[in-house]
Amino acid sequence: MNRVLDDFQLDYERTEDRITVTSTMNTVYRTHKNRMFQHYSVFNSKEEALKHPYPDMNKEEWTRVYDLFVNEEFQRRSAINKENRAKLKIVHTSGARSFQRVRALLVRKNGGVTVAARVEGKSYTEVEIFAEVLGTKGVMCEV
Repeated sequence: MNRVLDDFQLDYERTEDRITVTSTMNTVYRTHKNRMFQHYSVFNSKEEALKHPYPDMNKEEWTRVYDLFVNEEFQRRSAINKENRAKLKIVHTSGARSFQRVRALLVRKNGGVTVAARVEGKSYTEVEIFAEVLGTKGVMCEV
């Protein structure tokens, strides 16, 4: 146990440490809330959902969570978010993997070759993508 305490000495006066703790707590909260909503969504009626609390949660706590899910403001925000997600042209589908990790897996899968990007039926090389994103600039080199 002492090793764990030694590795995680946080100074809450440091902005970076506070941001790290806060963002971790926010992520865990959103994940837990999403799991509870998935549990709530399984049931056909609101009354049935109220009768079947989330695992390891008593009726009183589940009633408060249930009240949040049936709240008009929550329903309105949820509908707006669904519409906005439906409008996305590019859907991020790699889950928790970073883009660098996905790329490394693709390189390994393709024998060390990176697959060119395909947009609207046209293939683009890395050089073309960099030129498009960063722009081109004429540079004179002296040899």
